[in-house]
Amino acid sequence: EDFSEAHAGYALMLVAAMGIGSKIAFGRLSEAITARYATVISVALQAAGLAVMISARTHGAQWAGVFVFGLGFGGLGALLVLTVSEAFGLRAFASIMGLVSLATIVPQVSGPIIAGIIYDATDSYRLTFTIVIAIFAFASACMLAARPPRHPSP
Repeated sequence: EDFSEAHAGYALMLVAAMGIGSKIAFGRLSEAITARYATVISVALQAAGLAVMISARTHGAQWAGVFVFGLGFGGLGALLVLTVSEAFGLRAFASIMGLVSLATIVPQVSGPIIAGIIYDATDSYRLTFTIVIAIFAFASACMLAARPPRHPSP
């Protein structure tokens, strides 16, 4: 909150820049601890970054939140494909990725609209960020509760 439009643009640049190194780091991490657990860490970092941003009292703390969010955000791009292939194998990979990609369209389209409506009603993004943090927490819990992937027979 209280970011100027210019600062918001710089924050997006930082998130994008963090994504470059984060994809590499999370790719390596997924080899060590599985893509599923790396995804939980990636999503948890995003939630933590948002929590820092909405609770920050200084611009420095807000930038720290952007940095942490960016670490997690970049990793998710590499991990989605790895998590699906790890969980389901390659036999039905294309079909499953098609469904996963289709499922992401709804929040990508509705999220900004809902965020705008909430902002117009409250003059703040705090509630929007809180909802996203709750969604991230639920997603992380589901990923942790999921049974370890079984490798389908060829």
